[in-house]
Amino acid sequence: MKKALVPAILIGLVLAAIGLISWWIGVNNTEVQLRQKLTAQVQRRDNHHDQMWKIIQQKAQVSSQYAGDFERIFPDLIAGRYSQGDGTLMKWIQEANPDFDTSLYQDLMRSIEAERKAFTSEQDILIDVDREYKTFKMIFPNSLIIGSRPDVEFKVITSTLTDQAAASGADDNVDLFNR
Repeated sequence: MKKALVPAILIGLVLAAIGLISWWIGVNNTEVQLRQKLTAQVQRRDNHHDQMWKIIQQKAQVSSQYAGDFERIFPDLIAGRYSQGDGTLMKWIQEANPDFDTSLYQDLMRSIEAERKAFTSEQDILIDVDREYKTFKMIFPNSLIIGSRPDVEFKVITSTLTDQAAASGADDNVDLFNR
């Protein structure tokens, strides 16, 4: 019986060693995958933030340019029509004068809202991947292998107003135009 027991123990030890090595490799591979996913999401979020601000700034520039051009052209247009002194000044009631088109501002507002929502979505994904990564590292027995590895460092992008509200526990600034 002793002769049969020794090979069985050896086979058991070899299988246990293979199982432990396979588990160790799996934990390491998963940690690398999550680290890469998190790093890529940080870059994706930063890239979206850059795109968001460029879109908003450039659309705002177009709207501002349009308003400035309209303000510059409109007085000359009106002065040219009604400066003859022949009573044509009252015709303005019947005429169709150029209207200031607000659709550029509406488009800008839609872009701001859409880009902000998309950016928030990118940050939400980043926060969730970070949670998944940290949870994977902390769960026993994974923590024995990878628990001491450093986290991927990043900051969630917020505003000073948000930071102040989080620190104080109050969000009383509801005046949109700071009057």
